[in-house]
Amino acid sequence: MTLWGHYRDEFDFLRCNGFEVTAIADRGEEHELLRRRGFRTIVIPMKRRPAPMHDLIALVRMAAFFRSNRFDVVCVSTPKASLIGALAAFLTRQRRLIFMVRGRAYENMSGPARWFYEGLDKLICSLSDLVLSISREIMDDFVRKGICPQSRISLIASGSTSGVDLNRFTRSRELIEAGSEIRAQLGIPDKAVAVLYSGRIRAEKGIDELVEAFESIVAVRPDTHLIIQGRFELEDPLKPQTVRAIERNPQIHLAGWCNDVERYFAAADIFAFPSYREGFGNVAIEAAAMELPVVAFSVVGVRESVVDGVTGILCPTISPEPLKRALLKLIDNPELRAQYAAAGRARAVAEFDSRIVWQDLLEHYRRQARCGRELS
Repeated sequence: MTLWGHYRDEFDFLRCNGFEVTAIADRGEEHELLRRRGFRTIVIPMKRRPAPMHDLIALVRMAAFFRSNRFDVVCVSTPKASLIGALAAFLTRQRRLIFMVRGRAYENMSGPARWFYEGLDKLICSLSDLVLSISREIMDDFVRKGICPQSRISLIASGSTSGVDLNRFTRSRELIEAGSEIRAQLGIPDKAVAVLYSGRIRAEKGIDELVEAFESIVAVRPDTHLIIQGRFELEDPLKPQTVRAIERNPQIHLAGWCNDVERYFAAADIFAFPSYREGFGNVAIEAAAMELPVVAFSVVGVRESVVDGVTGILCPTISPEPLKRALLKLIDNPELRAQYAAAGRARAVAEFDSRIVWQDLLEHYRRQARCGRELS
C-alpha cells in the first residue's frame, strides 16, 4: 500500500527523468498494479511487527537479491523495510544508500522501548550516505538526540513524502459531480454537513475518538453525517463499542478502500484527521488541496500539515471532547470553513505541489548516483 499510495506517481516522474526503478515490498495486490504501469517489483515477505526469525529470513532474501542486482542508489523507508534493506545494502556493498524517514512507529513510546527503537534508527542512519526526512520536527529531533548528524540529514522540500498531485486533488466539475453521486448513494442530503475520514481504519488513527465525538455531535446536530473511508486493519483494532456504533448509526457511512479517494474529498465539507502520530500527514495536504478545512490532534507530523487557525484546527489533547468542540465550530460556521479551505488550498499549491517535492528528490538521487560512480 505504501508503494502504491505514496510512490507510484513519483516513480513515473523518476522514469521520465532517466531513472530505472525497482520496488521491493511485502506481498500485496499493489505489486500487480505497479507492474501494469511498467515497473519492476519484487516480493520479499516482511512483517510489520518484530519477528526475529522471519526478519532474518527477509534479510537473507534481500541480501541475495542485492548480490545479483546492483543499483546506483538504494532508498529505504518504513521501519521494518528500512532496517532490513539498509543491512542488506550494506552487506552487499551497494553504491549509495538513502534512508527516508517517513515517521516513527515508536512515537508514543517511552523508556527502554523508545531507546531501543531510536538505537535502530541510529544504526540505519550510520549505514546511510544520506538521510531524508519528510518532517522538520522529526529531523530536528534526530539531530538533537544524536541519532543522525546534521551534515547527513535533509528535509525534503517543505516536507511530506511526495507532496500532492494537483492534477488529481483539485475540485473540478467532474469531481464535484462524483462527490454528489457519493452523497446520493449514501443518503446524505445536499444541505447536510458531511465529515470525512480517509485512511487506514485502526485505533491509532483516532477512529475511536472520532466516532465517540460524532455520536455526541449528531445528538445536537442531527443533520450531520460521518463518512469513514478506508480499510480495516486487524493489528490495531477498534474498540467493540466503536464498531457497534459504526454499524448501528445510520449517519455513519462506511466506505471501502479505493484508488480515487479524491471523489470522497469532493463529497465532504470537513476532513477529520485524528491520528495519534504521523511522519507528516500527507492526506491532510490532499484534503486542503481539495478545499476542505482539517480537524486534527496536535501531534508530531500533523503540526506541519495543518496550520492551526489557518488551514484547520489542531486539538490540544488526544480525546473526544476537544475533537467534538473543533468539529462543531466548523459545522456551525460555514464562513470559517470557507476561510480555512481557501488558505489550505493556497498553501498546498505554493509549498506541496508534487512537482516541487519530486524535483528536490530528483536532485538528491542524481547527486548520490554521481557520488557512487565517482567512488566506484
